[in-house]
Amino acid sequence: MRRLIYQLLLFFIPVLVFFLITCLYYFFERSNVKSELQKISQYESLIMGDSQMQRIKPDHFSLNTLNYGSSAEHYYFSYEKIKDLLSYDDYKLKQIILGVNLHNLAPVYSRRFSTDFPEGRTNLFRYVYFLDLMNQSYCSFNDFLSLNFIKGIYME
Repeated sequence: MRRLIYQLLLFFIPVLVFFLITCLYYFFERSNVKSELQKISQYESLIMGDSQMQRIKPDHFSLNTLNYGSSAEHYYFSYEKIKDLLSYDDYKLKQIILGVNLHNLAPVYSRRFSTDFPEGRTNLFRYVYFLDLMNQSYCSFNDFLSLNFIKGIYME
């Protein structure tokens, strides 16, 4: 019986240590992302959306503008970013230019929002630090155990 308990401890201690290190790393990196978002909130104008919006040059605008577009970004993730940007008391944002394209409204585009599809799991990897994981409708508990979630934490 002692041997079994010893073997279980040998198995669970490394798993527990990995879990704790992952949690600490996640919260440290999330605070870095939040700090970066606070700097971005000091711009007066933001250009957001997918790769179509990435081509717009910020110097075409009279306001202090930043192009914060990201390729293949779903509106849900833009919404999460905007929500974070407007949560700071000292934000200076006056306008957000968000691209709207026909392909963004296609039913197949919703696959980027669901972790039931490969596209959604890839987005979990790309946007893990922009999502509020404690109050989340995007992913389930099983997604927290997925390889894409772990890759998103360590490879971002």
